[in-house]
Amino acid sequence: MTTVTYDNDNVVTLPRWTTSTNLGTLTRVSFPPECLKDLARFNHPATALGPPHAYITQGCALNKCCPPGGAYTEDWAYVTSYHSPGVCPSEYKRCDFQGTHPAFKTATDEIVRFCCPSNYACPAVTGDLIKPCESIATTRQLVITVYDDVEAQKPIATTTIDGVGGGPRAAETTGVINVAYPIQVRFKQGEDAALVLGGRVLPT
Repeated sequence: MTTVTYDNDNVVTLPRWTTSTNLGTLTRVSFPPECLKDLARFNHPATALGPPHAYITQGCALNKCCPPGGAYTEDWAYVTSYHSPGVCPSEYKRCDFQGTHPAFKTATDEIVRFCCPSNYACPAVTGDLIKPCESIATTRQLVITVYDDVEAQKPIATTTIDGVGGGPRAAETTGVINVAYPIQVRFKQGEDAALVLGGRVLPT
């Protein structure tokens, strides 16, 4: 196991992943509007998805906001699973990625990309640590739905926090950090443009 410090004050243990699982083809999909509007937090630290569980999240931490068959139910699933061939969902942007970790070993000529919500920063990479997509809150009042854990995903409470007043972490002095777990796609040159939905070529 590798231990790293995340955002100055959170110690994170990285698993010894060596391979990744192909979840299948991903054409251009759209998720419910609330996926990138509502905020969520999972209450159970044992079922966090990699980064510290207390972070506020949007997107694919929630099952309904993941591609079919691609819900994240294990730590660091955005590293250990991917869609191939695949394109980023609607309202997501494609992030360039050059990973040297064995988990990103691909078929010949296959390109690895992470998909992040369009208003989030692309994942930062420090050694073996691949952060999720991140965004700094700009709203004073954040209403958050708290869920029991990442598997059952039962809402148990609603809470409100100050989004721009800073938080307890060193990285939150200018605003609360929201995270969204990336969706990993892989494709060979030309495959991304050839994936079709409803008979039309999808943009990338």
